[in-house]
Amino acid sequence: MFETTATQGKIDQRRLFLAALPPLLFGLGIMLRALIIGAPWYTVPSWRLVAGFAVELIPAAVLTVGGLVALLRRLPDWGYTWSGAALMMLAIGIKVLAEERAETGQFLISPVADGVVGALVVLAGLVVLLIAALRGWHQAGLVSIGLSTILALSLCSTATNAPFHRYDLALLAGPLGLLAAALTYCYIRSAGPIRVATIAAIGLANAGAAWIVNQAWQIWLLTRGRPSPLLPLVVLLAGSLLAGPLLGLLAPPLRRIIKRV
Repeated sequence: MFETTATQGKIDQRRLFLAALPPLLFGLGIMLRALIIGAPWYTVPSWRLVAGFAVELIPAAVLTVGGLVALLRRLPDWGYTWSGAALMMLAIGIKVLAEERAETGQFLISPVADGVVGALVVLAGLVVLLIAALRGWHQAGLVSIGLSTILALSLCSTATNAPFHRYDLALLAGPLGLLAAALTYCYIRSAGPIRVATIAAIGLANAGAAWIVNQAWQIWLLTRGRPSPLLPLVVLLAGSLLAGPLLGLLAPPLRRIIKRV
């Protein structure tokens, strides 16, 4: 993965940076939206709302298209993180649209069709993870990094929702995205124990994002007697991060079975 030669070193270095780019793009989009809007939606001019959401949606669209291109190109070395990011973007987008429709008592399509769409997204994620795992645990780890970092950063965006309006917390998405990109770069460039340590560092950063955003929810949850979602979120983030490497470690016997068949 990302082999370099004297003539191809520059090309591979560009691909390496490209592979690490998804969390930085998404984090910057969230941060810039928070900077542009910066206050509850009903207190700012409509042009700021439109500009803010456009700034966040453009990177999301770029990630989705980039992930689709990576899948169509059969997952090149830079495409693992992009495919994971695109699948998570798709899952988040469907969830947001479903919640918006649910507020008016409607469905995206129909109860059955909505369930089918959700199941297809999950199935697509499993297929991509399996393909990457058959190539190696480090490739599958990159898919998981794309999935988990986008999920963690999306939590910063939810802090701006009513009744929280914590745009200050959403600003943290930029630095967190930069950190995730740097750790992804380190993961690709390293090997062995350092690569494992990098996965652990990404897991801690993801958990930190969940903990920070949970602080914005606490008072609202306490007044309604609802439990904190922090532990389920941390488990979900850890599961999405570890699914790829674990599946990759289980892939060798599966690969031997496929060859026999």
